[in-house]
Amino acid sequence: MDQPNLKEEIQTNEALPLPAALLEKMAATLQNPRYHAEGNVLNHTRLVLKAYRDNHHQFKLDSSDHEVLYWASILHDVGKPATTRWQDNRWRAKGHEAAGVPIARDILLGQPQISSDQRKRILDLVRYHAVPLQWGLNPNSLQYYYQLATRADLRMIGIFGYFDLVGRICQDREEVLNIAHRFNQEMVAKIEYELGTYPEIQAAYRQASLRHQNALWTSLYQKDISLLTKLIQAESTRSEKPQFRCVIPVGVDSPRLRTYLEQQYTDAETYDASRLNPDRQGKFDLETQLRPLKHFLSVYGRPHKTLVLTGMPIDQDLLTTITNFGRQKGGKIEHLFIEEPLDSIAQSGDEASQRDIKAAHKKLMLPHPWSAHELKLMSL
Repeated sequence: MDQPNLKEEIQTNEALPLPAALLEKMAATLQNPRYHAEGNVLNHTRLVLKAYRDNHHQFKLDSSDHEVLYWASILHDVGKPATTRWQDNRWRAKGHEAAGVPIARDILLGQPQISSDQRKRILDLVRYHAVPLQWGLNPNSLQYYYQLATRADLRMIGIFGYFDLVGRICQDREEVLNIAHRFNQEMVAKIEYELGTYPEIQAAYRQASLRHQNALWTSLYQKDISLLTKLIQAESTRSEKPQFRCVIPVGVDSPRLRTYLEQQYTDAETYDASRLNPDRQGKFDLETQLRPLKHFLSVYGRPHKTLVLTGMPIDQDLLTTITNFGRQKGGKIEHLFIEEPLDSIAQSGDEASQRDIKAAHKKLMLPHPWSAHELKLMSL
């Protein structure tokens, strides 16, 4: 694709369903011409959308897949305006994938036709769209890709990675497209053969007993891929009743969330987890802080009881520690991932609290689907 054709394509493309201010920022965000001779981020986004439309017939896709890939094409680089810097005599956008997730989520929450499952799949592509190219140029250990396959749809990551690479003008175009093909034919095929497709992997987890789910999570947490593969392939024959049910909201604390919990769980025992201080890093300090919470779980964790943690802080390590303790006590742990647009949760409070909310919102990432026995996605 030469520059005149690019110019014509950019001019004739339809308007993208993004806020005007964001489109302006994307148009003003430059990229390294060695890898993105098409110029700014907006040009690249339009070419990726065209690549999807021109090449989707090569893959077996259903209507939901098409919705996911359309929005991923538009949103995958929305984090670049906030992360692009001039470093080492070139433009870099380090961390743009993660930075784009909360921005993309806010936009998707304004699209009522998109289901929570589709939103999750789109955000996974925003977060991991660079994986196929990274695999070819500077691969992680094999463990990483097995772990990723339990979190996100590796097949869709591979497909979208191909569209993303087609939608750029670069000196090594033939090489990067070959990488995309190899990722799909080698890595995706290998993992799907050993673990199954993404829907099959998630179904195996959901249908497993609590004890089997705990074993799957432990193997993943300990990066024991051999055990993970055996557990995925094994049938879960024993079903046991949980000692208790523990609901842990994951998201930015807000008045709407607190009202929802009060109305939804009227008979539940609650614990205000906001008293925990995630800034303390020492193991002794953490154990001291967790002692009252562990006592709460031990005292109230009885059959037919529902426990709810309110004011949950945004700290993944702390969330994992609490969840793992609940698993050990025999409880069924549910992560309730609350999705709210930033504007709706930052309306109240003083300027300092609004800054804290915005900072927490930027860090908000979807937990691993296995981080609890059940992960529920919902918007208020």
